[in-house]
Parts: sequence; structure tokens; C-alpha cells
Amino acid sequence: NQDGSEGFIFVSGMDQLHTGFEFEGYYKPIKYVEIGAMASIGNWEYTKNVTGTYKDYVDDAETEEEYNYYTKGLKVGDAPQTQFGGMLTILPINGLRLQFDARYYSEHYADWDPFSRTDEEDTEQVWKTPAYFLTDAHVSYVLPLKGKFTVEVFGHVFNLLDEIYIQDATDN
Repeated sequence: NQDGSEGFIFVSGMDQLHTGFEFEGYYKPIKYVEIGAMASIGNWEYTKNVTGTYKDYVDDAETEEEYNYYTKGLKVGDAPQTQFGGMLTILPINGLRLQFDARYYSEHYADWDPFSRTDEEDTEQVWKTPAYFLTDAHVSYVLPLKGKFTVEVFGHVFNLLDEIYIQDATDN
């Protein structure tokens, strides 16, 4: 509370429904090449509007007030709900690994506070970031040492094509 005292809002039923499909697979057509693919197509949203009851326990006099939260049908934020990816790995010599991967992200809604939706007229969907495509390159080599220990040298180039994208956003 503004006066420094504490109060509680009791809310039940602010549920989310997460549905979708995910796939991940790998194929090694020849000894020196691996191919991978993945897909994740989701639909995550709040299932209903809910009411919360505010309880104030100041001076041993319990007071209650109700608040309504209008979240039904609004998308859950903070992660892309649709993702596609592919990977190509080349193993030219023993210990050397060259890998290239590409990923496409979309249906990424901004993070938001469902308790900020107290206006019945405020039913607009939260902000959705633009879709984006990223590529990375990786190389690693396991040094051919004898003994109990192994040493692996590796390097990475993330965002190989220098894509400009929005990874995190907040609405409200």
C-alpha cells in the first residue's frame, strides 16, 4: 500500500493453456555429415478473465475490495511461440567438427503483467515483436593427446549474418 502497510490480493484461476507441436530429428547420410531439423509451433494464451480479492489487515480491521483482471485470449509473452531450425555438421577429420545452424523465430509476444489489465475495454493483444532469422557457426577440435585428459579448442560466431532483432521486450 502507499502508506507502507501490506495488503494481499487473492487470485485463483488465472490459467494459461499451452498447446502445440514439437519435432526434433537428426540424420547422418554419410560418415562425415549430420543434418538436423527442429520445429516448435505453439499457441499459449490466458484462458479466462478472473477476479482478485484485496485484503487489508491494518489495525485488525479486515477490509476487502475486488479487482477484475481481463486476460482471456491474451497471449503469454516472453518467448517465441513458433520456432524452426536446421543444422548442418561436417566432420572432415577425427576430432574436428564444423557446424552451421539457422533458426527462425516468430509469434514472440512481449513480456507483460497480467495484473495490469484491469480495464474491461483494454482487450488489445500484447505487442508482438517482428519475426527474425539467426545463423551461427561453430568449430571445435579435440587435440589428439595421450593420457587421461582431453583438450578441446573451439570457436563460435553467433549471429553470423549480423541480423538486427528484438529478443526481449516488455509491454505495459
